[in-house]
Amino acid sequence: MRQTFLSIATVALVLLLGLNTQPEQALSATAVKSASGDLSLRVNSFVAAIPGKDTGAYDVPTSSERATMVSAFDAIEAGNLSRAASLVDPLKYDVVQYKDTVTGRTFVMLAERRNTNGSWPHAWGLYVFSPRATSDTSVEVAHPIADWNTEDVGVETFRKANAEDLFVAGAHRYANSDGSADVAHASASVFEEIHKAAVESETKVFQPHGFSQADHPDYGEAVVSAGTAPPTQFAQDVHVALRGAGFDARLYDGVSYSALGATTNVQGKSARALGADFLHVETIKPIRDDPARRSLLTTTLAQKLR
Repeated sequence: MRQTFLSIATVALVLLLGLNTQPEQALSATAVKSASGDLSLRVNSFVAAIPGKDTGAYDVPTSSERATMVSAFDAIEAGNLSRAASLVDPLKYDVVQYKDTVTGRTFVMLAERRNTNGSWPHAWGLYVFSPRATSDTSVEVAHPIADWNTEDVGVETFRKANAEDLFVAGAHRYANSDGSADVAHASASVFEEIHKAAVESETKVFQPHGFSQADHPDYGEAVVSAGTAPPTQFAQDVHVALRGAGFDARLYDGVSYSALGATTNVQGKSARALGADFLHVETIKPIRDDPARRSLLTTTLAQKLR
């Protein structure tokens, strides 16, 4: 009788106080944040603040940390934003529903929270997913700062192709002296693991990069590569399209323009292993700096990535 009395009393107390009877996991769920603005400005602001060359500020993730970030990205793709937010909160990341005021589209971001002193806990990058994308394309800015204005090429192409993903690395490629921050060449990165989680056989992966015409005077204005030779049909088609748009574009064929062939790019290797198309496009700085020529470049690329 005492046990019954206590149960009745407990129920009465819950009803009286209106206590939440959801499971403990739901009570501790991390809130999904909301924001809006111009995605280009948001990405530019992010890139302007990330660790620069020789800062040593890139934190090499453990295998467990990489796995957690991938689980969160998988949850975002599945539409379970609360689960994603709870997973990454201990890693100082937020899940943000972001409305791009330029396109009117709402994206989901995995965005790292800065420390109170302005530094970054990890500098692992910014990951944007578009739930209503019409093309299974991943746009990956692997070398922000180092390849100047490639983030602008990335955002413009992402928008115009209505692509599914936009990934931006979180540090200068030479932030650490051991090369660990160069996500295009270091396999143990959050960038690479989320790339592999996003890519399927039908995915097109596009990486914008930049080169100096002074260092490569015989390489034209743009070099297109699939990271392998002979070039894929997709790389050939993009090369033809860029030349048709008026760019002095060259195509890596295993011999010509080999310095920019992207043969050691780890995203290229993993994309090909999954049966996906990998597209690596290097452009000179005057194209990336000129809004009109950059727009023509990204429009031409987006037409092939849609």
